Amino acid sequence: MLYTKEYLSGNDIDLRKYNLGIIKQLKVDDFMKDYDLIDFVKPFYMEQSLDLKDEIHDSGLHWSYYLMMSSDENKLLDLLLNSLKFLYKTDDLKPVSFHKDIKLIIKKDTKPIAFIDDSNFDILCKVMLEMCYFEKPEPEKEVKGDTELVKIAKEMERKYNQKNKDKSVMVFEEMVRQVMHYRKLTYNDIKNWTIWFLKDVYTVECLSESSDKQYLMFTNSNMKVDLKNVKRWQDETKLIRE
Repeated sequence: MLYTKEYLSGNDIDLRKYNLGIIKQLKVDDFMKDYDLIDFVKPFYMEQSLDLKDEIHDSGLHWSYYLMMSSDENKLLDLLLNSLKFLYKTDDLKPVSFHKDIKLIIKKDTKPIAFIDDSNFDILCKVMLEMCYFEKPEPEKEVKGDTELVKIAKEMERKYNQKNKDKSVMVFEEMVRQVMHYRKLTYNDIKNWTIWFLKDVYTVECLSESSDKQYLMFTNSNMKVDLKNVKRWQDETKLIRE
């Protein structure tokens, strides 16, 4: 993880050295209105899916490739702009050309607070996935080596949508509900928790419950349980800095 102390404390994430400004971590209450967490994360997840391709990863032209795809599939850019507006709490986002390169200038109260280009788009996407407790996508063998970027992007979006609409996937509000019951809290108690902390609590509670059940089964002579296979939440959720 890139910013373990910030994720755990809920403090702002200072990305000024990447020209990305200071990021305020998103809270539970932010996604209990019209905007959905799945929609917010989607463009960052898709960029990280594309980063698995050798030519994109090695070139470092993450922003350029995203723009190339967006020129044929405008929805891709709209997805990103919506997420950036939500993240930076501003509607003032403007593409500007610099010597054939295009930067996205982000302003608040008419003052530039960040910009996005090839030098920092990848790091922003990585931080957004971590901040929202999403795992980086796994490599897809069937698209490796395919240079049709729009085709790849559409396939990645299809898989992302399918994965997050599956009945086995925990919807965000259900996760909020379960954490409230696990910890015997009201919504007002947790509405200002960060997304990272909410998901970490949920993960720890689930792992604790699972390991407790397996230890109880181990004490039953009729059950065969190998303690080496019991997952401890302390190990499974250990904070490891990159």
